[in-house]
Parts: sequence; structure tokens; C-alpha cells
Amino acid sequence: MEENQDQRPEDEEGTQQTGPTTGGQDMGDQLGSKELDKMTEAGWKPLSSSNMTAYKYDDNRKQLAIIFRGGRQYAYRGVDQETADGLGKAGSAGQYFYAHIRGNYPYSRG
Repeated sequence: MEENQDQRPEDEEGTQQTGPTTGGQDMGDQLGSKELDKMTEAGWKPLSSSNMTAYKYDDNRKQLAIIFRGGRQYAYRGVDQETADGLGKAGSAGQYFYAHIRGNYPYSRG
């Protein structure tokens, strides 16, 4: 993965997306059932967001991985379980991301 600590992912702004924006549709609306099953089996949880597709959290590594629309994936290090859970429970995943994750944790892009 490419390391990035000072720059922010361009996808978070929605300015460099390579795929269509879906205005809040969840992961199931974007993927076929086979792809969705594979992601769910791999621990990914869907996000209902216009900019983020899914996330998963590795408690042992304290790492939060997020897939943004267009397919770009970012891994945020040093994230606690409460913050990761908050993303999945948030009424607006995007607002939560900007308030609690973006700029607060080092990340790498994969």
C-alpha cells in the first residue's frame, strides 16, 4: 500500500471518482449478489453513503479500511473500536468520517 500521512485522499472530496455516484445507495445496490456475498464473507460491512461503499475493522491491528465509490481503498491506522463502530452506526457516514476519521489518523492507500 502507498503510504500517505500529510495528503488526504482525493476520493474523500468526491472530485476524482472513477465510477458513478449513486446518491446514498448502499453496497448491495452497487454490486451483484456474488460480489456482495464475497465482500460480506471477507468482513466488509456496507455503508449507505454517496461516497463510501463499505468498511471493515481489524481490532488486532487497530485498522479501519474503507472502500470509496470508484473502488479506491484506504486503511486508517490507530483507530479504536468505538470510532470504527461509529462509522457504521452514523446517520451520515460522510459527516462522521469528516468529523472523526479524516485528518485524525495516518492512512495508506491500496
